Amino acid sequence: MIPRSTARSRWLVVVAAVTLLHLLDGGAWCKRVRGNDPADETVLIVVSYDAFRTEYLRRGSASYMAELGHNGTWAEYLRNVFPTKTFPNHHSIATGVFPNQHGVMANGLYDHGRGKINYSYDLFHFNEELVPIWTLNEQHGGHSGCMMWPGSDFPYTRGNITCSHLQPFNLTLPWNDRVDTAFRWIRDPTRPANLVMLYIEEPDYYGHIYSPESDRVAQLVVKLNDLTRYIHDKIREFGLVERVNVLHLSDHGMDSLMPKNFINLTSFVPADMKFDVYGSTPVLQVVPKVKQQTADLYRALKNASEKSGNFDVYTLENLPTRWHFNNSQRTGPITAVAKLGYGFDDMWDTVEYYRKAFNVSVTSETKYGVHGYDNELPIMHPIFFGYGPRIRERTTVEPFDTVDLYYLFCELLGLDAPYYLDGKREHIVAVLRNDSRDDDDDDPSGTSARTVTLMVIFAGSLLASFGLVSMLAYVVIWRRRRRENLVPHYLYDETESFSGRSQQAAAGRRSPTATAAAT
Repeated sequence: MIPRSTARSRWLVVVAAVTLLHLLDGGAWCKRVRGNDPADETVLIVVSYDAFRTEYLRRGSASYMAELGHNGTWAEYLRNVFPTKTFPNHHSIATGVFPNQHGVMANGLYDHGRGKINYSYDLFHFNEELVPIWTLNEQHGGHSGCMMWPGSDFPYTRGNITCSHLQPFNLTLPWNDRVDTAFRWIRDPTRPANLVMLYIEEPDYYGHIYSPESDRVAQLVVKLNDLTRYIHDKIREFGLVERVNVLHLSDHGMDSLMPKNFINLTSFVPADMKFDVYGSTPVLQVVPKVKQQTADLYRALKNASEKSGNFDVYTLENLPTRWHFNNSQRTGPITAVAKLGYGFDDMWDTVEYYRKAFNVSVTSETKYGVHGYDNELPIMHPIFFGYGPRIRERTTVEPFDTVDLYYLFCELLGLDAPYYLDGKREHIVAVLRNDSRDDDDDDPSGTSARTVTLMVIFAGSLLASFGLVSMLAYVVIWRRRRRENLVPHYLYDETESFSGRSQQAAAGRRSPTATAAAT
């Protein structure tokens, strides 16, 4: 015979056990909530137009881009990183840190341990701790599509993670075809991309050859305006308006440079003082062939810079802090930086290439396009605008930093940002709608709205399950008491009764648990 108090205790244990199981399964339950049908998940497309300066958006030929931007969220400019070059800025966008942290100090550089490094695995793997946004997305179950984005064709982290979908750099691939490919990735039945990083090499490529003020660049602005329209049309064509968030940006601006303003550094130093230069105008790493001559070489160049006023010279120790350019392994012992409108004589090799490859005539006043100057100069600033279901409409935000974009990516992808980022989350909150993830301006701890919602839903489900199990336990106990009042206790065989009751209770427990799981 089972005493009533013992039976009651056992049923309380049953209730507690079922509740505990539900609690322990909470993580899986939350995963099921986040792992909805891919057709319902939001998608982020990041489009980078290389060297699209802010002035281009004020042209009538970019009217669709301007209208799209002003109907969504718009910033007058972004504060990019120094040097205002393609690879450093694209990798800061992708990693959320300054060049002195990710090590991509230039498109090509001098490494104290490895010598000259150009575009390669080594260039992008100075700091193995960093995780590009496309890799972070893959780590958390998403699928990334990388269309020619600088650095995306290399694996990252110890797991050697790559993008689910990848198109290496290929200038011959038409722009519309790149967009079509990106949307095939998004609509892929087995690995649907929820993040697409789309790189367009213009107006940088021809801007260098013909200058940003040229007719050729004016034509490119028209074509990029049309490409932006094409992207937006594809979103509507595939019924993705309520799913896709798009961020349009650039890495830097561009200014004109004429050969008459090329600076010959060699002319400022004694003939016996030899040195190599790495990088490209307007930022050069100057490395003496004889290390002991470093101080003398610096003094000679510094004196020349003060007399001419057309360039500046720094050692590693006195580089401006705001540049975040002081990397002891990848910043040369001497750094020469030309002033706006000036460059160094490394440009002559580039000019000769343009003359032969594009039949460009060369005079002392022929204009070419250059970038890389001080990132505080307005003409070096990049553009930013975005639109989509999680981005505010008709909103102008204060300019923010390129390194802040990683936080914005994480918010739009529903990912937790890494701890090491150089940006600030509060800089991008104004971009997000109130119903977007983690868009609570009054929450200094950064607890996301999505997380709070999941917690509320989970708590409600937990309480409902507890209540259901408790009610069932109460009914069974009530029936037993009623039966015990009608049938003498000595008619029960304790062993048989326990076995039978266990089976009956188990059946009873399975029912509410299965019901809870189904919900």
